[in-house]
Amino acid sequence: QRYEIGAISSLRYDGDVYAESRAPDLERIDALIRDGHYEAAEQAAREALSGLEAAGQDQTRDAASYADRLVEALWQGGKGTRTEALSRAKLAVEIKEQLFGPDDVETARSRERLGRVLTSTLAFAEAQQLLEQSLGVLESSLGGANADVANALESIGRVFVAQSQFDSARQRFEQAL
Repeated sequence: QRYEIGAISSLRYDGDVYAESRAPDLERIDALIRDGHYEAAEQAAREALSGLEAAGQDQTRDAASYADRLVEALWQGGKGTRTEALSRAKLAVEIKEQLFGPDDVETARSRERLGRVLTSTLAFAEAQQLLEQSLGVLESSLGGANADVANALESIGRVFVAQSQFDSARQRFEQAL
């Protein structure tokens, strides 16, 4: 497959058209991540974030979405322990909490990513707390039989595995199924 990355930072704000024109870029980054092209996804997300920062749009939903993609690319690419992954994950959560509130599904998804990064950095107590918060919001909003809920359960299970709490991990993994 071929991916186009270069046009992201050249976009300009033009009301609703701006938001609509960004969707293909987010989808392209998602495809890069899904296909294992983590470096290219990082590059595209960083470029988009730089463009938003230069335009004074660094506290927007778009900025949070691109920060989420960058965090996902870093984490999936084995770079979840980098300072950048942690700072961008925190940024995405902060922006979404301000825009949508702490009990919003989008905020919960970003919180789950932050929890995974914290697990990578061995901050287990904080990771578990964030992941449990995320799980609560996702279950109450989306129901138990949902991929986002399963991802949160799996992430909590990983926290338990990392701490050699295998019975607790097994419970979470089984719930995820």
